[in-house]
Amino acid sequence: MEELIWKYLDGECSPEEIKEVEDKLQSDTAFLKAYQSAESLDVRLKKGATIKASDFFIVQMKTRIHDELSQQKAPVILPLKWILFLVILGATGLYFAIQYSGEESSFLHLPVLDERVMTMVTWVTFSFLLLMIIDIGYKKIMQMRKFTGVFL
Repeated sequence: MEELIWKYLDGECSPEEIKEVEDKLQSDTAFLKAYQSAESLDVRLKKGATIKASDFFIVQMKTRIHDELSQQKAPVILPLKWILFLVILGATGLYFAIQYSGEESSFLHLPVLDERVMTMVTWVTFSFLLLMIIDIGYKKIMQMRKFTGVFL
C-alpha cells in the first residue's frame, strides 16, 4: 500500500495504478489517511528543511577547523633531508661524469657516458623533484578540502 502511494507521489505509476490509487482515495479511509501522511512528509522533504546555525556556533567551528589545520602536517613521502641528500648525491655524480667523461680519473673509474644517458638522468631527476612538489601541494589541498569542504 505505501509503495503504491510513494510511486503515485513521485509520478512513477502506470495509468492502471493511477486509477487504482484514485479509486482507493475515494473509497478507503485508511488508505486516504496513509496518503495524506505520506503527502505531508513528501512536501516537507521536498522543501528541504534547513537549520540556521547561530553565529556563535559558526565562529567556534571556524576556530576549531583552523586550529586542527594548523596542528597537522601534510604527509611526506621522504623527509626533506633525504631529498636534499639524494639531489646532492645525484648532482655530484653528474659532475664527475661530465668532468671525467672519456678520461681516466685518479679519483673514480667512471665509464664514458653518452649524451643521451646524461639527458635521461637529468630528466628523471627533474621529474622526480617536480612530482614531489606536486604531491606535497596536492596533499595540502586535499587536507584543506577535508576540513573545510571548500573546493578550489
